[in-house]
Amino acid sequence: MDSDGKVDDEWMARVKEVVDYVIDQGMYCIINVHHDTGDDSKNESIIHWIHASSNTYNNTKAKYEYLWQQIAEAFKDYDQHLLFEGYNEMLDDNNTWNEPKNKTDGYKAINDYAKSFVTTVRNSGGNNASRNLIVNTYSASSTPNAMENLDKPENSNHIIFQIHSYPNWQTKSNAKNEIDNLISNIKAKLIDRAPVIIGEYATFTTWPSEIDYYAKDKEVALYAMDYLIKKTKENGIGTFYWM
Repeated sequence: MDSDGKVDDEWMARVKEVVDYVIDQGMYCIINVHHDTGDDSKNESIIHWIHASSNTYNNTKAKYEYLWQQIAEAFKDYDQHLLFEGYNEMLDDNNTWNEPKNKTDGYKAINDYAKSFVTTVRNSGGNNASRNLIVNTYSASSTPNAMENLDKPENSNHIIFQIHSYPNWQTKSNAKNEIDNLISNIKAKLIDRAPVIIGEYATFTTWPSEIDYYAKDKEVALYAMDYLIKKTKENGIGTFYWM
């Protein structure tokens, strides 16, 4: 984007090119605002412009909505093979994972961004009036509090909730318990209100993922993946392997 928030034409054309690659293969595609959220803990000079705080939301609301106006306009004629996701793993001003440091303000900001995203896309017309739109919990967290505090930004059948899941799997029994708890929380907090996608999950069992899980944890990882997909399919939850 330039200083006025306009997306570079060449960049937007490249995004469309990639979206077309995906859809032309008969797949579904998600466009999201990804690395504009969250900061880089390894490089303090990298400070992104979207944070889950009311102060940041108020200061970036116009820029954020203008960004989605442009995306929505560029893709409004695409059919339901294309979905939009408003933001990725949005953190508060303290760069706090899982739950915001100021829970009241952090959760309010997440819901304000989600509402801005949905309203802006809907107002663009075309197929966006009924496009399936995805909103994430705070930091895309799978904690019960993060799930419970995510509002549904409109009363329609075209909203999807998303979380990410990187559990600390050490043994098969531990993996089973982690997955059972995850599914139970999704059912209790989210899926009765809207469909759910686990937008990222992976097979490593520590973070950062520096271990040789292929050699050390392969048996546990394969068991966990098999069980996770079995349980998510049983409950109608979409999944994306992120590795």
